[in-house]
Amino acid sequence: MKMRFLIFIGIIVLIEACSSSINEVKVKHKQLIGFKSQFVMDMDELFEKPDSDYQKLTDGVNFYPETDTILYKSDTLYISYLTYVNSCAEYDGDIAIKGDSLFLKAKNIGEYECASGRIDRFVDTLHNPTNQKYIIVKF
Repeated sequence: MKMRFLIFIGIIVLIEACSSSINEVKVKHKQLIGFKSQFVMDMDELFEKPDSDYQKLTDGVNFYPETDTILYKSDTLYISYLTYVNSCAEYDGDIAIKGDSLFLKAKNIGEYECASGRIDRFVDTLHNPTNQKYIIVKF
């Protein structure tokens, strides 16, 4: 339990560090045509998970086929993934493309943050007319 608490504190610090640079972005990328966020579980539910599930759910970078989906369909790219977020924040999505890498960003568009977290499902929809295959990175 102590290890989970330390991981939790580390994630909060990471989110705080990333949120200041993410919040500086004012205009969304033109290829992002949709973003949805849905609550999945709170910290109490997360702490009840086995260590392996807990680590996957709080991993802010990697994709897991058990919970995350990347679908190339016609000229549209759909990306659905679970991510750890601040419980008191409200999020909106954005992307950055550098070469063959696609960086998924989430920015806090609300005024509040707190010391609690939750797991949300983010779904990004991108216009992808060339059906480009990307290396996708959660940010």
